[in-house]
Amino acid sequence: MVWVNKYKKYPKSTTKWHPYKNKFEHDIALAMPGADYEDKERVVKYSIDHKYNVDFTFPCAPWLLIEAKGRFHDGSKEAGKYIWVKKHNQALEICFIFSNVNNQAYAGVKRRKDGSFLTMGEWAAKNNFLAFSFKHLPPYLVDGSITRQRYRDKLNEQRESYGFKRLHPSPRGGTYGPSL
Repeated sequence: MVWVNKYKKYPKSTTKWHPYKNKFEHDIALAMPGADYEDKERVVKYSIDHKYNVDFTFPCAPWLLIEAKGRFHDGSKEAGKYIWVKKHNQALEICFIFSNVNNQAYAGVKRRKDGSFLTMGEWAAKNNFLAFSFKHLPPYLVDGSITRQRYRDKLNEQRESYGFKRLHPSPRGGTYGPSL
């Protein structure tokens, strides 16, 4: 039996089938000499159709989706879902109501140098979502009288409180980016 040091980095072996990934692709290339292999000009984009069930909405503010969360149980995968929802529906805004905005965002989040973790509130502000703790809901959110301007103003306040730049309104009317 040959002993192999699992800590030593061995150079990656170059195969005799280069530039192909394996013998199978090499054999296909030999059988079809007129075909281009991994043509960088020919890239096909695709997306997967998903559905998002909204937790709460207000009839007087159809642009606002309210999501109730204790914690992201599937980690960054679940957190990323909301980023995609917002990216593909730029006229909509998502407001999170967390059980506690100071909870760790999700299992597996990396510890910072100072020993702290990314919190739910920081995650929301970083990704341009408005977030409240259930115990501290503002009256304009409880009764549904929130306006887009109040939403953006409160979001900018939260972003500044976590050390992020203010957002400026987008000419497209939906998503907005950091101010310059």
